Amino acid sequence: MTHRVNPGRPIPKEATAIHGIGDADVRDAPTFPAIAPGLLDLMADADLAGFNVRRFDVPLLDREMKDAGLDLAVGSRRIIDVMTIFHRKEPRDLAAAVRFFLEREHAGAHGAAADIEA
Repeated sequence: MTHRVNPGRPIPKEATAIHGIGDADVRDAPTFPAIAPGLLDLMADADLAGFNVRRFDVPLLDREMKDAGLDLAVGSRRIIDVMTIFHRKEPRDLAAAVRFFLEREHAGAHGAAADIEA
C-alpha cells in the first residue's frame, strides 16, 4: 500500500529534489490524521522492518501517530532494521576502510601512529 499525504505545510525544495514529490502532488491528498486510524488497524500487532527504520521511519511514524492521538505501541513490536544487520556484516570502521581502499589489513589498529598512517 502506498499513500501520499498532505503534510499541511509546504514541502521544502530540498526534499522534493530527493523524492520528487512537490506541493502540487499532495494538494488533494488526505492528511496523516485522516489515514492514521486505518493504517494503525492495518499494522495491528505487526512487527516493523526496513532499512534505517530504527533511527528514522519508526520515530517519525510514532510521532505522527501520537500527533494524531494514536499509539503505535513501539515498545511491543519487534523492529528489524536491515541497516543494523548490514553494518554488522559490513563493518564501518577504520580497519574496514583500510581493507577497502588500501587492499590490506590495518596492522597496529587503534595505535595512534598506525591509525594516522592509515
